[in-house]
Amino acid sequence: MKKILIVEDDFFIRKLYCEAFQSSGYEVSSTDNGELACELLEEEVFDFILLDIMLPDMSGIDVLTKIRSPESKNFKTPVFVLTNNDDKTVIDSVVAAGADEYLLKANYKPQDIVSEVSNFLSSHSTSLLPDE
Repeated sequence: MKKILIVEDDFFIRKLYCEAFQSSGYEVSSTDNGELACELLEEEVFDFILLDIMLPDMSGIDVLTKIRSPESKNFKTPVFVLTNNDDKTVIDSVVAAGADEYLLKANYKPQDIVSEVSNFLSSHSTSLLPDE
């Protein structure tokens, strides 16, 4: 079972994402702020991270920067950033910080995001296998 971390401050959106991933067979952890996300990321390795940019206590970009730090347990964990901010400057900074994908929430239903994540994990799973 793949473990996913969902970092989303909106209770209802987070609940929808959690339910969609759980019903698709994922083990889900979630939080509503960056500080708790950083604590979870220090404790556990995840197979995938969904990260909102606008968080109440710190920017999602700051969380992403910590994830991509070489000291992070989740340094290589794929991260999709979810937001409704389509500003090119923000998109460029998210990509520069190491996001694997940038998704606009308004364009996706929760099940669509599950499909995007599942497709990403399927297409990249062979690259995670050791060389034979």
